[in-house]
Amino acid sequence: MSRESFMNRIKEALSSGSDDETNPSKELLINDDVDDLIDRTEAIRYQSRTDWMKLFDTLTFSSQEAGWKVHRCHSYDEASDYIASLAFEKNSTRIVVSNQKSTGRLKLAKANLPPESEITVVKPDDQNPSFNRQRAIEADIGVTGVDYAIAETGTCVVSASDEVGRLVSLAPPMYVALVGKEQVLPSLDEFFTLQKKDFVDGNANSYTSLISGPSRSADIEYTLVTGVHGPGEVHLLLVEED
Repeated sequence: MSRESFMNRIKEALSSGSDDETNPSKELLINDDVDDLIDRTEAIRYQSRTDWMKLFDTLTFSSQEAGWKVHRCHSYDEASDYIASLAFEKNSTRIVVSNQKSTGRLKLAKANLPPESEITVVKPDDQNPSFNRQRAIEADIGVTGVDYAIAETGTCVVSASDEVGRLVSLAPPMYVALVGKEQVLPSLDEFFTLQKKDFVDGNANSYTSLISGPSRSADIEYTLVTGVHGPGEVHLLLVEED
């Protein structure tokens, strides 16, 4: 078969696969019971609100098993104090914080951090993304909120709209995740249901990271090493304040 014939066959296959009738997204919307999906979504959110203490307990155990250092905080002030203690303990002076509602409730300031500390708040729509990217790469600690946390597996779900947001949770050697009491889901099944609802509503994120403990990778001899492709030390702060 000539190269031209081969390329033509590929073009035909691609064009036939792009038809609306074979589009998997459209098939999902047609065949799915949207009302049932809405009911399931509301039930999941209700469970997260009412069973948060039990879910926190399960998440604490599974997260510790996965390698997280877990701390229960009564308030965001206590969470701020915990992060400040980490900065003093590790002599960390460069901190990057994602621009989220939960992180905005922290009271991190130079007054309660080591001398010469620098705090950079990373905003998705910042006019100088290269500066923020470099700050994230050079940072000692990265702090973000989460979309959800999975109680069964000790997994944090972090979504964002650009590369800079992703770097806050991946680039610094130490990562701190803030989890609110209505953000914990029992298992990945509930998370995928909520993701499906976001997709149907047209609110799907550009990417989603599932973080289950410190970065781990193995060399050719299967020796496990942490912190090569992401943070080697991860802290999970479970905040009970409304």
